[in-house]
Amino acid sequence: MDLAAKKVLWTQKGFTGVQLTGDQVVGFVSPEYTKHQVSALKIADGSIAWTAEQTYDLLDTTLTPAGPNRVALQGRSFVGFKSYAWIIDSTTGKQLFDFSGGSTPFGCSYDERSVTVCGDKDLAFAFDTASGKTLWRLPDDAKTRIAPSLTTAWHGVVYGTTSRGPVALDAVTGQDLPSPPTLAPFIVNSYMSVGSPDGDGTRLSVYPAIG
Repeated sequence: MDLAAKKVLWTQKGFTGVQLTGDQVVGFVSPEYTKHQVSALKIADGSIAWTAEQTYDLLDTTLTPAGPNRVALQGRSFVGFKSYAWIIDSTTGKQLFDFSGGSTPFGCSYDERSVTVCGDKDLAFAFDTASGKTLWRLPDDAKTRIAPSLTTAWHGVVYGTTSRGPVALDAVTGQDLPSPPTLAPFIVNSYMSVGSPDGDGTRLSVYPAIG
């Protein structure tokens, strides 16, 4: 839509857009109920910029932003309802890496610097948004650390909760920071952080940002 002219420029039936990347909008098309393809349309005229070759045959499929030029595709198989999850390059449609096997859907947060962190109740992982390199994953191979339930990430810090309370991790290394937060915020920006002191969202607290 042209906001200045208040005019619809084009429409595309069957396309669900989720992320603007340069001059393209990235989303997925579903030629059949359970068959999905990641695709990108040009913002100017709605023409196809690219369509990924792979077709995903999944139930309950979602495509969500996962940092600059990255989207997360998730869904469940027909057989055994196994959960699948992939991070995809939203400039090309190339499948970058596979994080299947968790209790999808997982959510992702970009720290607005260089790291995107994703997770669900059983799994947490982070990757470098420029290279796509996996930085860390929890639980670790030694089974000495569990995955926190992630709430958000901001400027090098990942926030979440465990059975012992709120935690803060280094976004690059995944290591616990020495001073845990009083709560795990779910919104952080340059001015404030917002979280629930009860952890259940019934009450909200707002704190000024200090970093």
